Amino acid sequence: MRVILRNLFAILIAALALGAPARAEEWRSYSLGAYGFGAPADWAVTARRADEIDLASPDGRYQLWARLWLPDEPLLGYDDIVAHGPLTIAGQGALFIHTEGPTERFLQYAFDRKDAKGRQFLFQLIGQGAPLAEHQALFQRLGAELVVDGVRAVPAAATPAPAADPWAAEDAQHTELDDWIAIANMRYGAGDCQPLDLASWSHPTRAVMEARGIAIRFVALCRGRTFPVFGVELPYDAHLAGNDSFFLPFYDAMFRANGKWDFALFSTPDWLFIDVRGRGRPSLEIELYDVPGD
Repeated sequence: MRVILRNLFAILIAALALGAPARAEEWRSYSLGAYGFGAPADWAVTARRADEIDLASPDGRYQLWARLWLPDEPLLGYDDIVAHGPLTIAGQGALFIHTEGPTERFLQYAFDRKDAKGRQFLFQLIGQGAPLAEHQALFQRLGAELVVDGVRAVPAAATPAPAADPWAAEDAQHTELDDWIAIANMRYGAGDCQPLDLASWSHPTRAVMEARGIAIRFVALCRGRTFPVFGVELPYDAHLAGNDSFFLPFYDAMFRANGKWDFALFSTPDWLFIDVRGRGRPSLEIELYDVPGD
């Protein structure tokens, strides 16, 4: 399962590197207020109102909901949310939310800006029985078509001419680092996580990790180069409460060395994310997230 996920993540990263998704099938454009989006032409419109456009894929596995939503409940704080984080799309702030329900999975962008009526734009792709990596790749593909006030999420001018076999070269050059950056993008960005050159990278956090015997596999900057993700091999299991005597002082030392800004660790052997949040909080908040797959 994990090998399949890695291959799909690699394909997604290659698509993001092209700037906008290449596609052979026909797509149709839609608009809702200041927002525009696209979907495959064979997706059926299931609802269309002044503040809502809903579509469904021919096989019934996906529904795409676009709506101008008047906030009547919080976006966060629910038990079924497994990942979330801020990002920028077409120059606008937005919140990414990944929700897992008993029968459905929601991947969603909620834009921060409100219109004159106080409504926010929600862009939601609901999957039923779809593999996570496939769902994520499709969501990225649809998200690349978003337009806000005439500004595209991914500028079309940045798209190079596709190769005859666009995956052949990528497969030949694919590395384990590509997999790690791909899943970092899934959790923390919209394709903007960029790895640093470890040979020349110098930062106080490096000394904190090396002093504790933690092997550093990569460092990537996400969310407009403001959020570091440290790929590491940890000496102990972060899940076990008995290891808190090692991890809690370590998290605190890393937070201080990072200038008291939030960050994430990614344990590469077991595909575990550890989010460390303390900015503007009375104490550190730690969240562990295991990447699905085996």
